[in-house]
Amino acid sequence: MELDYTPTYASWLNRIECHFSPLHKFVLEGSNYLSHDELIKAIQEYIRWWNKNKRHATILREQNKIKIA
Repeated sequence: MELDYTPTYASWLNRIECHFSPLHKFVLEGSNYLSHDELIKAIQEYIRWWNKNKRHATILREQNKIKIA
């Protein structure tokens, strides 16, 4: 395991943020799930959609905008 330390206010340098940000935007933002089961189902549906479309040109274009130092 290799730890890479990033500056405190530089979340865009943390590669996991590339996955959590869209998850937050498409699943959590503005939502009001009545149970944990509904939330889990929504997250699973998002993950299935992401895995199906991960090579889509629009998604790849957005990923390429992120520069790794």
